[in-house]
Amino acid sequence: MTIAEFAKWVQGYYGKYPEGQKDDLKIYFRDLSPAYFDALRWVLTRRYSSKWGRPPDIAIFEEVKGEVLERLRYADPPKLQIEEHEELITPEQAKSLRERFAQLLQGARYAK
Repeated sequence: MTIAEFAKWVQGYYGKYPEGQKDDLKIYFRDLSPAYFDALRWVLTRRYSSKWGRPPDIAIFEEVKGEVLERLRYADPPKLQIEEHEELITPEQAKSLRERFAQLLQGARYAK
């Protein structure tokens, strides 16, 4: 979920934000990931009732932050996991490195 999608959802679910909060919310949200917004939505619907008639503010987001991070941590599959795997060295380079390391170890054994 993007910032725009989250803002649309939260205002549709809880009500419009006052103008005075919008700039602060943009700053607060700017570095959060789509996975964080998904988890935040899940937590908010269970911890912050629409009966208050106001959308959650930064203080509420800070109150539920720990639970949001736990949800991300234990998600299945984990949302914080890096999806793509990039080889740092080729299999041939790894084999060569192992062989050279083994030679170094043998040399160290005979040096004593």
